[in-house]
Amino acid sequence: MDDVASETRILRANLARQKQIFESKRNEVALMEQAIQRHKNMVHLMLFPPIRPDRNPAYISSLIKEKCAELIQLQNAITAQETKLYDRESSLSQGCDKRLTQLKMQRTTIYANLEHLRSLLCPIRLLPVELLSEIFTLSSDPVGSPSLSNPIFAVSHVCSSWRNIAIHKSELWSSLRLEHVHFATRPDGVIPLAGLWLGRSGDHPLRLFFQLSLGATDTPGPTLIDLFVQLIRLYTPHFARWKDVFFEFHRFPGEHELFSDIPQNASLPHLERFGMTASTVAVADLLKIFQLLGQAPKLKRLTWITKAQIQAPMSMFSQLTQLEVGAEHSLANALTILSHAKCLRILDIIVFVRSGSISTNVVQVVNDSLQEFTLTCAGEISVLFDSLTLPAIQHLHVSKTFSWEVTGPSIWSQWSFVQLLCRSKCDLTSLGVINYRIPSDEVLVLLRHLSPSLVKFKIEGYHLSITDEVLTALTFPSEDPLAAMSSDTDDPPTILCPMLRDLQMLGCMSTTDGVLARMVESRQDPPAGLAKLTKGVFGLDSTKSCQDRARILALNAGQTHNMIVEETGWIVEETGWA
Repeated sequence: MDDVASETRILRANLARQKQIFESKRNEVALMEQAIQRHKNMVHLMLFPPIRPDRNPAYISSLIKEKCAELIQLQNAITAQETKLYDRESSLSQGCDKRLTQLKMQRTTIYANLEHLRSLLCPIRLLPVELLSEIFTLSSDPVGSPSLSNPIFAVSHVCSSWRNIAIHKSELWSSLRLEHVHFATRPDGVIPLAGLWLGRSGDHPLRLFFQLSLGATDTPGPTLIDLFVQLIRLYTPHFARWKDVFFEFHRFPGEHELFSDIPQNASLPHLERFGMTASTVAVADLLKIFQLLGQAPKLKRLTWITKAQIQAPMSMFSQLTQLEVGAEHSLANALTILSHAKCLRILDIIVFVRSGSISTNVVQVVNDSLQEFTLTCAGEISVLFDSLTLPAIQHLHVSKTFSWEVTGPSIWSQWSFVQLLCRSKCDLTSLGVINYRIPSDEVLVLLRHLSPSLVKFKIEGYHLSITDEVLTALTFPSEDPLAAMSSDTDDPPTILCPMLRDLQMLGCMSTTDGVLARMVESRQDPPAGLAKLTKGVFGLDSTKSCQDRARILALNAGQTHNMIVEETGWIVEETGWA
């Protein structure tokens, strides 16, 4: 930098001296022009002298020629000086421009080097590579999707150093999520991309989510099917590294064996979650999966949505914390699962209680760990309620499926359900009842029994279970609500469900217009100590409940739309369809 600055000063001094020379030359030219002007004046006097009789015309003519020659000499001298001045200016300008260009290029290079040196002093470069790679891992998606928004691509395109760290961090490449959109839009890139992910994952445990979901009218072409089969078979040789695996393929031909590369005596030492949602599965694959699940000591979560019942050993159920099964199970099978699954916290199951399987001897099953129970039932549900004791249950969702030709009619048993709650001594915070016919007085009994703890209540069906009486009981009183709730009288408390925050009533309402809106409004600005209703979903016939619809939707003004009114164009009476 010092050499460049001194050379710049020398050039500037030379430029100043040249300017002085130019100025002196200009002065000389000006003097010459003055002399020429004087000669011109003299010539003029000679050409047009005052008339004097003693002047010789011949002398005057010779004098004019002499002066013209002198004038030409002066003009030539001026032209020579101007040419010399122009040459000096051009030479100096070209030399200066070339040198200035070189200096500017040197300055640009020096500034680039300075920026590079300053970047080396950035605090993040002081972090060890191991710590930086852990930061990349924490910022990545749990199950990475191959899109440009994936954090893996973002960090790998910052600089070469970060790219090397990202590429060699196997944990970043051990998770892959491929959905139907990837198969449909870029089928030619699915296998190369999955191979790249797999190659960079090293020996790290794998998290995989592969989804090929087709609609009811879609037909899976042979190319799409072969692509999905290749993808599964690409990862099956690495079964020992499976940690979190979910395969979803609806309307998929069952003749394809996806897991033929897995040996019979294989085990899954890292598997913690396994999920499969499929319309059909090859028999050989079913047998192999059941055998593998029995050899997965760390398995905690299982999703099995297929037509085939899961046939894994009972020892597997004892270690599960979450189970979701889609095939229908018998009452005995469901009770067996609940009796063995001592660690189970979440269960979603379909139970068919067939008339011929009901016994007079009720088997009692106590499960102390189950907290969330989603039950879809066909048949006599009271048998199942009478068989269970669930002390830890907090969320219960019961829905009826229609299979009368197999199980007979499905009827809600209020007595058995209340006995289940009393026997379990549980604090139920969420209750959903779908498609069951429950009279309004029994709905009130349920709400009063669950009143202290209930936070979410959903009731949906084709029968009119919600009447003015139910809504009036749910309406907060306008004066002294807390005093009424804490009174020691034998009458039911006037404050029903004081902690209710989520209320959904669909297809089951027969109320006077305005009663529902008054109940919702009373819970929008509750007194201290009572919970505000933050979400409401109500099915109304707008032709008969105009006031309810308008007042409830008005509560959404200026806030999140958490009050939803759905249109129901049909009404069901207690005696049938109307």
